[in-house]
Amino acid sequence: MLNPGAWRPIALLSTIGKVIETLAARRLSTLAEQEGLLPDNQMGNRTNRSTETALELLVEQIHTVWKTGNQVASVLLLDIAGAFDTVNHL
Repeated sequence: MLNPGAWRPIALLSTIGKVIETLAARRLSTLAEQEGLLPDNQMGNRTNRSTETALELLVEQIHTVWKTGNQVASVLLLDIAGAFDTVNHL
């Protein structure tokens, strides 16, 4: 016997709306990159940026602080699995 509570309604968005949204997002992303509107240390949702790039930046900043000798380097570690959800989590 079928359970009526197991059925859920499906909401479909307009296909043309999805296409327009995708094109607008790509265009805005390209313009932001070309005009330098995003900070260099922003890694999420950018081309040629990855978890490795973020870690390289972190290590570089720590080494810079160590070289100055008069500052302390502190690191707050967060769960980045959600931030970089496209990474293969083996």
